[in-house]
Amino acid sequence: MLDLRGMLDDTGREWKEDVLHTASDRFERRLSEELGEFRVEVATEFAAVRIEMATTRVSMLRWMFALWVTAILAIVLK
Repeated sequence: MLDLRGMLDDTGREWKEDVLHTASDRFERRLSEELGEFRVEVATEFAAVRIEMATTRVSMLRWMFALWVTAILAIVLK
């Protein structure tokens, strides 16, 4: 009877270790997938921000040029 109890305890421990190992493998795989998707999403968003910044910079340069020309004309015609 004592030997049966020891065998059941050992089997229970092995089962718990197997379940824990399986759960941790699933978690690591899912975490890797989610991090991969997150990295792609972040890269996409950064690309969009860079494009928007470049567009804004060009627009600002146009306005600055127009203001400089206007200021120079005002000084020259004064």
